[in-house]
Amino acid sequence: MSSTAKDKGPISGLAAVSASLLETGLYSDLTIKCQGRIWKAHRNVVFLQSKPLAAHLSGAFKESETGEIDLPDDDPKTLDRLIQFLYKETFDDEPTFTGVLAANQDSRLITCTKVYILAEKYDIPASKELAKSKFEKAIATDWNDGSLAAILEMIYTELPEFDCGLKDVALKATSEHIEELVDRGEFADVCKQNGEIAFDVIKGCLEGKNLTKSMGICPQCGQIRASSVSWQYNTKKFYCGQCGRTFA
Repeated sequence: MSSTAKDKGPISGLAAVSASLLETGLYSDLTIKCQGRIWKAHRNVVFLQSKPLAAHLSGAFKESETGEIDLPDDDPKTLDRLIQFLYKETFDDEPTFTGVLAANQDSRLITCTKVYILAEKYDIPASKELAKSKFEKAIATDWNDGSLAAILEMIYTELPEFDCGLKDVALKATSEHIEELVDRGEFADVCKQNGEIAFDVIKGCLEGKNLTKSMGICPQCGQIRASSVSWQYNTKKFYCGQCGRTFA
């Protein structure tokens, strides 16, 4: 899928035809079930994009006889978004409700994280790419929505250690806003309970400060050499050895 296809608006062409097949169930030869939800799907669409799902109807699996796949361990809403992607090359990451009912809805960041994790489980790289792209756009404005701690916990417990796609984006946002996050109970709890998260957050913060230190420019004399402009951790300010001024 090209970069221009990401986050695109109304679908058209072949994707529109595929979407119509999913909505109507026309020519369906595959049934996907999950906690009471049922999708009338198509093997050529689903299996060509996901080998793990295709494996359910191969060999000695019971599903190979019934043409049905039951996925009781997955979240139905997230699975629906993943199936929508298989047919439409996109998925909706906006909460269904607003106002009072929003408390029962996942945030955009949580939604994208869940889609990314499920796409990893079922080996659908294009869906992971789109989920990451949507996550990157959302976190620029939504980092303060209260879900970042839960997102870090999901990333560290439900994704393989080598999968850093979403992890790096989340850690970067965390380090950039650490002063606002550090006193929050849910964020502090996650860091206390998961040492790996705490270590990576600290590492990200220090890397950010080292970069700032080497790029520090004194507003008084314009000194930019790291040997003269240094970071004072106790005052949280820069000190310029050239003119003796401190600045934030």
